[in-house]
Amino acid sequence: MLEAELLPALPEEKPLGEGFSEGEESRPQDRYFARLELSGTLERKILPPKGKGKGSQEGGRSRWVYVLRDPAFGEVPLRFPREVWQGIPFWVFQRHLGRIVLARFSPRTDAQGLWSPWHSPALGLSRRPGVEPSRFQARGRLVGVDREEGRLVVEIRPNPQGILKEPFRLILHAALALLEELPPLGSGVYLEGELRPKSRRMVVRKAEPALLWDG
Repeated sequence: MLEAELLPALPEEKPLGEGFSEGEESRPQDRYFARLELSGTLERKILPPKGKGKGSQEGGRSRWVYVLRDPAFGEVPLRFPREVWQGIPFWVFQRHLGRIVLARFSPRTDAQGLWSPWHSPALGLSRRPGVEPSRFQARGRLVGVDREEGRLVVEIRPNPQGILKEPFRLILHAALALLEELPPLGSGVYLEGELRPKSRRMVVRKAEPALLWDG
């Protein structure tokens, strides 16, 4: 089996909490985080200039962005927060253009509980020998359960020394049997699951109680 080639990570990646890289078992086990992993081909896309005509703010110049082309999800934008972008050398992207990488995101969902790729910041990349199934992990506070709709709501809060400034909530989907086994509302919970490509639902497959640093 080929080993994954890790790309450079931020020096302060350990306490981010919004999405850990490899070595999850070595990270603090009481921090909030949400991580979605998707694999695909790293590509660079040219975008048309903003505005129209000579008076546009971009001066008629085209712009480019990096995207992940996933076989199941299509073109996924890689929108890195400034703190993350500044910590990744430019050569990393150049060297891995056209190759398969695993991208880590801090996922966001909309009011219907559907994954929102344009609002999900990218947190890092690593090389992979082949495309892997999507998966997500989260550790947060359980704030809502809707058994009729088969949904639960988890709040992800900022960690000390992390880059997340404001809490956010994920609306996730799960089978009734799993919902019935969840800890009481307000408890910490650790979740694992997958992202469904057609429905864009993040479906929980595993849930268990979890300790959180703020009680």
